[in-house]
Amino acid sequence: MSTLETLRARADAHQAHLDRNTKFFTVKDLSARWGCSGNTVRSIPTTILPYMNIGAGLQRESRRYHPDDVYAYEVEHVRRKAS
Repeated sequence: MSTLETLRARADAHQAHLDRNTKFFTVKDLSARWGCSGNTVRSIPTTILPYMNIGAGLQRESRRYHPDDVYAYEVEHVRRKAS
């Protein structure tokens, strides 16, 4: 295995480790964070705020939002209270 292949393998392993340890946001987390209802969070189009459905189909949907997507959404759409 060449040095470059070794480095790529290490980088892939490191990224997999980071992905396993990432804390994803729930609808409840985001509604508390933004001071709105869960229905308001759910009404945001997936093209603007993507999510993963880890529940059992559409009947028992359980959304999880990646932190990078949440932070990007906040920069563009969430109004912050003035200090």
